[in-house]
Amino acid sequence: ANGGLTVSGATASSSNLTLGLTSATAAAAQTTKYLSVDATGKVTLNALNTLTSVTAGGITMTGPALTYLTSNAGTDFSISAAGNTTTWNLPDASATARGLVNTSSQAFLGIKTFNTGVSVLGATGPASNLTLGLTSATAAAAQTTKYLSVDATGKVTLNDLNAITSVTAGGITMTGPALTYLTSTTGTDFSISGLGNTSTWNLPDASVTARGVINTAAQTFGGLKTLNNGVIVNNGSILNNGTTANGGLTVSGATTNTSNLTLGLTSGTTPGTASDRFLTVDATGKVTLNTLAAITSVTAGGPPMTGPALIYNTANAGTDFSITSSGNTATWNLPDASTTARGAVTTAAQTLGGLKTFGNGVVVNNGSTLNNGTTANNGLSVTGATTFTSNLTLGLTSATTPDLNTDKYLSVNASGKVTLNSVNVSSSIPIKIKAYHIQIIEAPVWLRVGAPQIFNFVIAGATMSLSSTVTVSPVKEILASTKINWARVLNATTIQVAMSVEGTVDQKLNPGVGNEGDFYVTVMEF
Repeated sequence: ANGGLTVSGATASSSNLTLGLTSATAAAAQTTKYLSVDATGKVTLNALNTLTSVTAGGITMTGPALTYLTSNAGTDFSISAAGNTTTWNLPDASATARGLVNTSSQAFLGIKTFNTGVSVLGATGPASNLTLGLTSATAAAAQTTKYLSVDATGKVTLNDLNAITSVTAGGITMTGPALTYLTSTTGTDFSISGLGNTSTWNLPDASVTARGVINTAAQTFGGLKTLNNGVIVNNGSILNNGTTANGGLTVSGATTNTSNLTLGLTSGTTPGTASDRFLTVDATGKVTLNTLAAITSVTAGGPPMTGPALIYNTANAGTDFSITSSGNTATWNLPDASTTARGAVTTAAQTLGGLKTFGNGVVVNNGSTLNNGTTANNGLSVTGATTFTSNLTLGLTSATTPDLNTDKYLSVNASGKVTLNSVNVSSSIPIKIKAYHIQIIEAPVWLRVGAPQIFNFVIAGATMSLSSTVTVSPVKEILASTKINWARVLNATTIQVAMSVEGTVDQKLNPGVGNEGDFYVTVMEF
């Protein structure tokens, strides 16, 4: 075909010219020629540029078979070769390698700028997965007036910091550069104290005088504390907050038998159903929950009463406090006190048996008023006296200060009745009688035969008149040969007594033996 051969009817890039090759045709030996087709569909036979060798990574590979491999070794993109094998090395980026970004954790070196921002996902709760590259070994940068903030979408923003020039705590202004904050438990309320560049936060333990915190030791609180949700406190039990009150709970400040512990019940509280439990408080104030013995019947002074309705009455029958019962009615008998009955004191006349002692005294005159405001119109009879001793004690002791002198005295008749009497004086001049007890202070004292010996006795606190009449009587019997010759008032506080011995033998007085040297002195002032 000298003018060429055109094969039309091709579609797209497929020619309708079949070269006579099929999949079963054996390939011809390699040649240096190849066919090409231009834009007009003209087929041309061309000479092939022969490839004799390939150089990669500094190694020349001549074939006939070449091998290409990949790797992530090294610190930068590189090609390495050995024989007819060439390896393309593309490492992962790191602090020492220039390379690819992989899907695992990586640490980069150098500042990376993300012009359109960066999103760090995978955070849990308020914690971000973005690490700022600071560690405990990283030296702190110089102070700045900027800070980072993160909004609700996770966007990080650089903000201007409001610079702090000074801090005022506890009335003290601290300007830095170094500020010291301390803690303490002093004071009676939360407070801040300052000195120089040091401020102390004082938070005392709660007490009866301090508003403060609850510690783990024993504490005493002031003011009424209300536990709205209740509290379980037994020695070693668990409180509602889960802690253990090993020492129990002590509520002090109670008066008489009233506790300051309120159980949370008010008049408006609906009572719980009946239970077999009850609370007791021992002498130390410890509250214990006890099992109540169920009451099925009540026995009072006779057969058991089973209810459902029980009646309790009062009476004054019998000779002592007693309980009598009949059916479902019990009677408490409290008789009046008498010579045969142990009982109550009434407002009427009574005769009592046994010695009665009135610790604080009693005022009883015929028709006068007793200390309790009642009137003993018939006086008070105290029986049971022996010989001349009355069973009525007047409430005076040796330590009782004597009252002022008076012209009255008490007498007791044969029936035991005590009477207040006026002193009978033969003269129309009023008389005052003063009684004293004196003692010879030397031990022993010898009374010599012959002229009387004179003794002076000073009576502290006495006020005696020089014109008084004085009588002296020995407390203990003295010998018949010992005489009290005379006695007189020497001055307002001194009694002078003259004593002598008749016969031929001196006599000795021993004030330390019984009452041998003791004397009663009566001074009558007219």
